[in-house]
Amino acid sequence: MRDDAYRLSCISEVGHQLPDVTDERKIGEARAPGRQATEMASYAYLDEAGDLNFKENGSKCFIMTCVHCERPFKACHELLDLRYDMLESGDLAGYFHASEDRTVVREKVFGVILDHLSEFRVWSAIIDKATLDPDVTPREVYQLAFGTLFASPTKEGGRGHHLILTDDLPKAARKGDIKGALKGIVKRWSGENSRYRLIHQRSEGDFNLQIADYFCWALYRKEERGDEYWFSRLSEAWEQRIVVAADKK
Repeated sequence: MRDDAYRLSCISEVGHQLPDVTDERKIGEARAPGRQATEMASYAYLDEAGDLNFKENGSKCFIMTCVHCERPFKACHELLDLRYDMLESGDLAGYFHASEDRTVVREKVFGVILDHLSEFRVWSAIIDKATLDPDVTPREVYQLAFGTLFASPTKEGGRGHHLILTDDLPKAARKGDIKGALKGIVKRWSGENSRYRLIHQRSEGDFNLQIADYFCWALYRKEERGDEYWFSRLSEAWEQRIVVAADKK
């Protein structure tokens, strides 16, 4: 990101702190019998909605959402059963993806999420694309959203093992050393006494990434189209929604 190119104006809609997924919880209960937990782990799943097209036919906003959850992942087990039910009924071709799923599938997935809503903590960065400099690059916008979500100060001396998982990076944002830049953001956030892993993978392989997609889609529908139907039902899971306007100096 060009340090001298933008001034960030962040407006919080919900008055809670930015994501701090340094919560420590033993994960032994989720391990196989006889195995002992050797360290603390926390999980953060990130997904985005909207496009990185800055032409008139592009989306009005670009949203990145971070979902924090802890083992055992009860909703994932239910989604596994639901996936097989939907495959058998012919309503699902592969994995859950909110923007492409049939209404009957979408309602059932949201039903599982709602049943476990208290197990999720959610943050989102909403980039108002109309305020961006015409010369901004997709990589810069992606990095801006990612950096906003990890802008909170780390607890001094915080320890733990942080697993941050994202969907595959958008093709438009892959130019340059974007992965190195994102790792730098996470490293500064996690602190010297913590371990972290930043993993980019296809969402088909992780139900929690698919859950993050559903949260992000619900907010995107609200911001882009004014459709609050699903967001209104999920809204209590959000710790903070940050509208980011990037103005050229």
